[in-house]
Amino acid sequence: NKYIAMLLYMVRVLNASLRRETGYLFESGGQKNKKDLKSDRENKRKETKIPLDCVKERKITSEWFAWIPALLVVAVIFVFSSQPGDVSKETSGNLTKYLLEIMGIWEEESIYAPTVDVEATDVLVRMLVHMAEYAGLSLTVGFAVTVSGVRGKLRFIYMVILGLFVALADEFYQIFVPGRYGDLADVVFDSVGVTGVAFIVFFMGRL
Repeated sequence: NKYIAMLLYMVRVLNASLRRETGYLFESGGQKNKKDLKSDRENKRKETKIPLDCVKERKITSEWFAWIPALLVVAVIFVFSSQPGDVSKETSGNLTKYLLEIMGIWEEESIYAPTVDVEATDVLVRMLVHMAEYAGLSLTVGFAVTVSGVRGKLRFIYMVILGLFVALADEFYQIFVPGRYGDLADVVFDSVGVTGVAFIVFFMGRL
């Protein structure tokens, strides 16, 4: 009986100590959780600043890279404009003949070759090339400003103004190239390509 009473007493003491310990752990754990929540919030605030900075840097980088296609088109335009007059005429003439051969309406050695006015066709081809060049420029400018967050009428204005600026600068530059001269008719053809694409992008953006 004495041993049983002693055993029951030890069980009671152990049970009481376990209750006190459990209650302490629960209370301290609750306090610790509050501190953890507070520290977690502070850490999240600190962590959110880093991704936001990274996003801003990436956005700025993407905005700069978005102008690369437009700059490449401008480079191509001025490379062709840098050709002397005789070289430019020969290049466009060869292109015209090549296109006519593809369409099957002209051959170098054919007896029907004289019936085709190559020079008049060359003028048409040069006009279409001008329009195509500046249509590509307008499209790439539209892409660049779209990446920068510009939409609607403002995007249209950017596309037209920058395209016409490059067209005027190109014709002014040709004044200093041997055998070349600035031609306002080319500016008109360039503006058709620029504004045509700008209108298409503008109306597609409203759909």
